[in-house]
Amino acid sequence: MHYKKMHESGEFSRLYTYIHSLMTGVSVAFFIGLFSAGPTAVSCSIYLLIAAILFSFSLALNALFSVFFLFFGVDKQITFKLYTYNKLMNHLSNFSILLPFIAFVLLFFYFSHIIGWAFLIFLIVIFIFTAIIITQMLSKDNELHKFKLNLIENGNISEYEEFEKLHEFPIFNDDERREMSLEYGLLVLLKGKLTNFLNKGKFDKENVELMKGELISSLINICNTRAGDHELNLRIKKAIDYFGKTDLKECEIKKHVNEIISKIDNTGSVYFLI
Repeated sequence: MHYKKMHESGEFSRLYTYIHSLMTGVSVAFFIGLFSAGPTAVSCSIYLLIAAILFSFSLALNALFSVFFLFFGVDKQITFKLYTYNKLMNHLSNFSILLPFIAFVLLFFYFSHIIGWAFLIFLIVIFIFTAIIITQMLSKDNELHKFKLNLIENGNISEYEEFEKLHEFPIFNDDERREMSLEYGLLVLLKGKLTNFLNKGKFDKENVELMKGELISSLINICNTRAGDHELNLRIKKAIDYFGKTDLKECEIKKHVNEIISKIDNTGSVYFLI
């Protein structure tokens, strides 16, 4: 949800405009220095040659992305769709940002093998420590979530409220809380209807058509909340599309319904509120 908010507020476009422009400037600065060294410098070292090639790729890609965000960054829908639905766009963007760092490693080796290996070893150590820190953070977060669920199950409301004050982050404002609560209520209501639909075991055309109407209504209401989840909406749309077909299979109906229920159980707003 934070990722969607970054696109909606324009923060994503501003951030990537800055990063790609910075990487473009770094690449240009390298070639300015390289031109002053003369063409013979490149032919004297394989490290400098590969670094120059990587910086040229970096200059081309980062300049392209900088121009893209300059002209299309204001269109939040285009940037959101490209970076959310297109893996190639994401890979190219990340690769263009990574290229100057790889090239700098080669420059270290160009000046000294000792400096180059020292930098690589130090970088590996940093990655190891980062992995350990992230693992511990996720483990603690999971532990706190289980503790919160335990407080709710045991009815310890006062302890739960105190727990929320100590551990809640980010701090949601009143409008965001209302939206989260509204979406949570809509999802709970939808899950109840889907569960009842499965329990009745009546998958004839009439009942499926009624369920389709419920899904359409729920989708409209969920989309009106800014806290909506794209993947959940997509699953609902797929179910609506399938329920509109003439040749329906019970196993496929159950599959679509269970997929929606599963996503409701794991969606971010539900996780936050429980």
